[in-house]
Amino acid sequence: MHYTIVVSIVIEPLSKIPVSALHAFLSGHGHDAAIIDWKYYDSDFNRSRERGFACVDDRGRLLSFIGLIPFTVMRNGKAVDAAWSCDWYRALDASGPLGVMLIQHSLKAYPLIYSLGGGEMTKAIMGRLSRVTVPTAGLELYKPVRIGGAVCALRKATTVNVIPSVSAVNNIRLPIREPKSKEPIAVQFVASLPAAFGESLTTRPVDAHVPAYDSQYLRWLLDRCPSTTGGACLVFCGEEPIGAVLFWHPVTDRRFWRISVLPCRSNYRMLEVAIVKTIRHIRDSGGWLISLLASRLDVDLLELAKRNGFYRSTSRRPLYILTRSSEDAVQELEQLSYLDTDYAYRFPTVDM
Repeated sequence: MHYTIVVSIVIEPLSKIPVSALHAFLSGHGHDAAIIDWKYYDSDFNRSRERGFACVDDRGRLLSFIGLIPFTVMRNGKAVDAAWSCDWYRALDASGPLGVMLIQHSLKAYPLIYSLGGGEMTKAIMGRLSRVTVPTAGLELYKPVRIGGAVCALRKATTVNVIPSVSAVNNIRLPIREPKSKEPIAVQFVASLPAAFGESLTTRPVDAHVPAYDSQYLRWLLDRCPSTTGGACLVFCGEEPIGAVLFWHPVTDRRFWRISVLPCRSNYRMLEVAIVKTIRHIRDSGGWLISLLASRLDVDLLELAKRNGFYRSTSRRPLYILTRSSEDAVQELEQLSYLDTDYAYRFPTVDM
C-alpha cells in the first residue's frame, strides 16, 4: 500500500525567516557564512527593504529561495525602485512552480526585477517570465597588465588549456601608455568613495535608462564586503567632480581586479586619464588582469576601453526584466557594470 504525504508550502519574506535557516540553506549551496551575513543582514543597507523570499514547508524547511538586491533605476530622469535577483536555488527534492511563486511575490515588493546572467534555473524561468529578454546585453572586457594576466586572457579565449604558465615570467609588467588630456584633469586615489562624491554621481542629469547607485549602495557593496578590497580614483576638472573609477580585488588574491567607471556627466571622455592611472595603479599593486563589464549599448565606454587595450570576451550575459504591471514601458539598461546584481565579489576561480 502506498501513502501520499501532502506538504503545505507558504511563501515567506526573508525578514520572517530565521537567520539560521537561511544560513543552513545557502551554506548547502557553497555560500560562506560571512558573505551571507554581509549580503542579507546589513541593516544600514537594508533599511527595512525586503531582501528575498523563500518557499517554506510546514516543518519550517526552506525548499527554494530568491535573493533581492534593491537599487534605484533612472528611467528618463525619473527614479524608480527596483531589485536585482540573485542566489536563486531550490532543494533537489522540491517540486512544483516554486520559482514562479517566488517571482510573483518579489514583484509585490518591487515594481521592477532585473536579472543579469545566472545559472540554468534562472535562465529557464526568467526566459519565460520576463517582459524583456536581451541575450547579449552584458559584455566582459579584459586588460592584461602583466604576463600572467595575458596567459589567463589567452586561456579564456581558447577552448583547450594548452597555454603554459611560467612562474618566472608571470610577474613581468606590460607597458601602459601615458594618459593625455587637453582639460585640467586631476585625480585622487582614496580607499573609499566619499559620501558627497557618491551623491554627485547619482544626481547627474540623465535621459536614459540606467542604474543609479548611491553612496550607501557602493559602501555596502565594496567597503563592507568581507571578501574584497579596493579603492576609488576620483576625477576632477578644476574643482568640479566629474566622475570616479572604482577598483577592487579579492582579499586573498591581488592578481585579478575589476573596475567600474562612473561618470557624473553623460560621456566618459574626461575620465580617460583616470582610467589609465587606475590601470597603472593596479599593475604596480601586483595586478595581472583587469576586467570590465559593460552594456552592449554603452558605445562610448566600449570605445574608450578598446582605446586603452581592453579586448572583448566572446561570452555575453543575458539581461531579463520583469515588471509588476504589463502596461509598464520597459527598455534595456543602457549601462551595466560589475556593480550590478552580486557580481562584485564573485571572482572566477583561476588555477595558475
